[in-house]
Parts: sequence; C-alpha cells; structure tokens
Amino acid sequence: MARPDATPPSPAIAATPWYRRYSRWRQTSHKEAVAAEERLLALCRTPTQTSDVKVGPGPADYMHTITAPPPHPDAPPLVAIPGYAAGSGHAFRIVDGLASAFHFHAVDLLGTGLSGRPRFPARSTEEAVAFFVESLEAWRAAAGLDRMLLMGHSMGGYLSTCYAARYPERVQHLLLVSPVGVGRQPPDWRPPAALAGRWTLRGQLARAAIAAWDHDLTPGRVIRGLGPFGPGLVARYARGRFQQGLAFNDDEVARFESYFYHILAARGSGEFALRHILAPYAWPRSALEERCADLSVPVTFFYGDKDWMDPAGAKRMVAALAQQRSPACESDLQILTTPSAGHYLFIDNPSEFMRQVAYATSAYLSPEGRRALLAAADAGPHAAAEPFHPPDELEEQVERKAPGEGQAVGVGPKDAAVREGKSVAAEGSG
Repeated sequence: MARPDATPPSPAIAATPWYRRYSRWRQTSHKEAVAAEERLLALCRTPTQTSDVKVGPGPADYMHTITAPPPHPDAPPLVAIPGYAAGSGHAFRIVDGLASAFHFHAVDLLGTGLSGRPRFPARSTEEAVAFFVESLEAWRAAAGLDRMLLMGHSMGGYLSTCYAARYPERVQHLLLVSPVGVGRQPPDWRPPAALAGRWTLRGQLARAAIAAWDHDLTPGRVIRGLGPFGPGLVARYARGRFQQGLAFNDDEVARFESYFYHILAARGSGEFALRHILAPYAWPRSALEERCADLSVPVTFFYGDKDWMDPAGAKRMVAALAQQRSPACESDLQILTTPSAGHYLFIDNPSEFMRQVAYATSAYLSPEGRRALLAAADAGPHAAAEPFHPPDELEEQVERKAPGEGQAVGVGPKDAAVREGKSVAAEGSG
C-alpha cells in the first residue's frame, strides 16, 4: 500500500499526440512509461498501488514501488528486486500468486526502471554496490518494514545479497533467482578461441565490444541512440526472447514490449554500474562466493533448467556456508531448479516457480498462506513440465500431494557437500 510519505507517480496519459511522436528523437517520457506499466499491470487480477518513495534529498532520489495489499495482517513482507535493465513490471505473471500469500512489494532500484534517475556517481565496484544497497536500506526504512523476505533476480540477486550481508538483521530469507556474479572467474579461464584471434573479424569485434563495455556502452544507451528505431528493436527482442516455456500471447507481448522500451530508453543512471560490477564476459569483479563467504542470512537459489547462468558458483557457495553453520530452515542452503525455464524463471514457468517459492518460504507462511500460494500456482497457466515436488517432510506440513520428483540440490546439516536429488540443477549454462 502507498505510504503517506510516498509521492504518487505521474498520472498516465491515454496517448501521445502525433506531433510529439514526430518531433522528438527518443520516443519516451516518464508519463508514457507510467502508462505502459499500468497497461502491463492491468493483466493482473490483484489490485496494486504504485508509489515513488523518497530515499534521499534530491528530486530524483526516489524508488518506484508496486505494492499489493496484504492478504491478512500477519502476511510476511516479500520484496522483489528486478535484474539489470529490467523493471518491477517484469514480475506481472507472479503478482497474483505472491500477493495471495505475502505483503508483496516490487521495487525498482534507484536509477533503474521507473525510479528516479540521479547522476550515477560511482567509480568503483564498492561505490556502485553502495549506491544501490544504501538506497534500498533508505527505502526499507521509509516503507516501515522491520524485516523482509528479499527476492532478487539476476543483477538484483547480486545486489540483494550485498544488502543482506550489510544489513542481515533486516532480511528474514534471501531468495536468489538466477543471480549474476556468484562464482569467481577461474584463474585459467580464457575467452573462446574464435574471439581471441588478434587479426580475425570475430577477434576484432570482441575487442571492440570489450572497449565499449569499459566505456559504458549499455543496452539503454544503444536504445536511446537509436531514437525512433529503438521501439522496433525492443519489440523484436521481446517477441523473440520470451518464447521459452510459457510463451507470451499477443496481448502480453504488446504490453510488455512497450513497458520494456520505456524503461530502457529513460535517462541513463543506475545502468552505468554494469562495468563496475561485472567484467567483460559477465565475470564478477567481486564474486559473491568471496565477498559474502560468511553470509548468515538463510538463502535459497533458483535456476531454470535451460538457464544460461551457471549454478556452479552457487554450489560452491552453499557448500562453503554449510561448513560454517547448519541450515536455519528446510529450504536454507538449497538450490532449486525450475523446469522448462530459462533465465526469466517467473516468466517462462510462473506456476512451477511459485510452487518453489511456497517451499522456500514455508517457514514464514501460515498454513493458509501456503495453501493460497499453491492454489494460485495450480490455477495459473502451466508450461509443459514436471511439477515441482517438495521433500516428503514439507509435503506433510503443507498437506498437499503433488506428482513428480524432487528438483532440489541442497546441503544437509551434517553434510558439507552438495547432495544430489533425483533431478538436479543444470551443470552448465543453458
């Protein structure tokens, strides 16, 4: 719900006058972006409220927030953080399910999505991380949350982990959805031979791409530079990319591509953290398995079975943490695999993803909350996949029998090695 200290977002507009469309280079404005988000969220049955929560003194220091009312007074707060170049609207397929069990908040990090776009001041990895972590802590305080279940996707997963390491007392459980930057770059790693040739075309293109990376050539900067051709490129990407698992229908993709374009084409800010957090070829400059080696917060990892993100680093991190402490709950120190899903698990297979969230958060949900989330997963659209089957002990707790076999990789309290289930996380990138 919107808080009294939150500034309401700009009102949506029905359409952009033709003379505006033909008299500007970038085909976007904040009002159009808000309208695009409203159209996307209209696909959800749950009534949501949006607010721009102040996190600093400057006019652009606010974080855009989508909030659903709690289903009951004791519903635990769950805060979802989107990945790089994404926005909170990317979660539209799971809003109804999560809002049935949690006090659900989806938050655009400062400088991204529909949040304010202040000048990005960071010049190092630590400064870049602090830019997001400290503004997220300011958002938490303004939102009045004492503790929260923190769910981060991709880059949002990396930054959520950094937040949990900095403010462990504020995070009940960390839910990392295909997080970037977990595993360190192996010392003997080399780029593919096809890209290493000094005088080959591919080699020249690879060196040009690395130089562009180091000079802040981001996807947003490309889209802004393309001007009136930007929307077409984003539309082709959206229509081609989200065909894995449960593909977008025509109505979904039309609303999504408009929203995606507007958040990409907005003024550059937080996007410029990319080169400070990730090196070329997407290796982290400060891997989570090293910088958060003593993480005390319960953590569960999620990957798609066709995910390009390699879970090897998560396996090492989980095994190392198990040497230091016992799992705080059944799902702590677990790695779960969502079937028929790639990097965007919650888009490709929302029903199975929500079942896994029900398992991972069982220690915090009431029996009614668990049943509501599982019912939402059963009622939602399904990708062609084997349903997720929690361990027998948890199945008895939720009083629900599901077909299929377990898809968890985890560490038991007396076993420091990652134990393999009948169906395990993909060993390599997809």
